[in-house]
Amino acid sequence: MTKEEYLKELSHYLRRLPEGDYQEAMDYFQELLDDSDDPTVLMMEWGSPKEAAHEVIHQLIQENLTNPKEGMQLQRWLRLLLVLLFSASMGISVFLFVVIPLLCMLLFCIAAYVTILVMALAALVIGCTLFWDAVTAFSDSWVVAIITLGGTFITLGAAGVSIALVHWFARFVIRCLIKLFRLVLKRGGRHE
Repeated sequence: MTKEEYLKELSHYLRRLPEGDYQEAMDYFQELLDDSDDPTVLMMEWGSPKEAAHEVIHQLIQENLTNPKEGMQLQRWLRLLLVLLFSASMGISVFLFVVIPLLCMLLFCIAAYVTILVMALAALVIGCTLFWDAVTAFSDSWVVAIITLGGTFITLGAAGVSIALVHWFARFVIRCLIKLFRLVLKRGGRHE
């Protein structure tokens, strides 16, 4: 395989990367091949263009997982994961048996998150309404006002606990997803 054929095939496998990452990877390979005395040795060392592309994608994901402060936009993450998924030789089976159950779990977590959040907001509204009823009830009866005020504090406390639970739940799910991605990347690197 000539240098041009190798770069053309590599370009084919990397074309779905974000533009900046694609250009950086192609420039890197082009520069190494241009500077080499024997490009065929480099190409043999890198393996097939598909293997080299897989390594580039793996490094991009690993780099962005280990440097979370630099972070990635959600669209870029999804694009990298799709490129990784469809560049694999068994992409369809991986998609069916790994990605779809993970998406179902993610949708379940989002539904639970939204449900708890709506319940917390409803408790907050009910608590504010009860507080207003307690304030207006002081003129009629002290006993009714104090009971209503107690109900207000219970409801507002339940709203606060629910909001804290939603915050904890979201952080837990995000940490689990990051650990899962790291585990998958570590296992993917063992085949080299």
